[in-house]
Amino acid sequence: MVVKRIVLALLTVIMTLPLNHVAQAASSSVTSVSPLAGNGHNVSFDGRIFVVRRSDGGAHGWYLMVFRPDQVAYSAGGKVNLNQGAFSSPVMIQDAATGENALALCEEDADATPYPCNDAGDVTDAGPYHCYEFRVFHSNADEGGDKVMKRRHLKLWISDLEGPSAQLHKHVWLGGMQTMTGFGGQALLGIEPTVTRDGKLLVWQGHPNNDGAIDVMVYATSDSPCGVSWDGPHSLSHMHKDPKTVGTYPLAEKQLRAADGDLFQDGALIRGAYAWLFPEGDALTFTATN
Repeated sequence: MVVKRIVLALLTVIMTLPLNHVAQAASSSVTSVSPLAGNGHNVSFDGRIFVVRRSDGGAHGWYLMVFRPDQVAYSAGGKVNLNQGAFSSPVMIQDAATGENALALCEEDADATPYPCNDAGDVTDAGPYHCYEFRVFHSNADEGGDKVMKRRHLKLWISDLEGPSAQLHKHVWLGGMQTMTGFGGQALLGIEPTVTRDGKLLVWQGHPNNDGAIDVMVYATSDSPCGVSWDGPHSLSHMHKDPKTVGTYPLAEKQLRAADGDLFQDGALIRGAYAWLFPEGDALTFTATN
């Protein structure tokens, strides 16, 4: 399938000064407003399926929209217009009763996602739909929430996926919530997970002590894509020493440096929030914290 992507927003950090100076940041060109209108969002690796936490008419929860690249228009002056059919109408797929906010969409086999299917969800080249299957990672991020990482199984049927009227046909949650575990079989604690395309590197806002503290970038690895059991959490500064990440993810190629050039020692805390991994694990964007 021809993959088409659109970048909705981009903040470029330019680090061209000598290492004894603080790096400067510069904003990108003017961005285009989308109809997502929420937060805690994520997108499938083919760039087609968007899920965002938002409120429509007082109904608060996770809403799904399908991106239609061929429907992207241009306004006067050449600015991209995403508000005239570029996305399908939002459909709530999960209410927010249990406090889930930011979520990661993990695909056990991204190369085989989506697949042609019939209404029963069976793989068939003659099927009128395309099916996606995600392992959705999330935690209760509300004030007082337990921050326990959970995994759920979501299946989608999309009609006219690559056409101008692409939309959700139906969806189903399969099974229940599973608690994701780390070192010692303890529940992973934190918020705002993000995962690589291979489903084996997970980054989130938590703490290497796994005690419920946040505002630190941590990671874990799994031998199984989108697994329940993980090797972690580790501080992000440990990646260049971890045999499970070295040689696999570009983020682990070198010892990480701060913006002022100082090296992060193995195990040092890297403060941050709102992490978003690049699909192949070659970069990570996040927001700085004190």
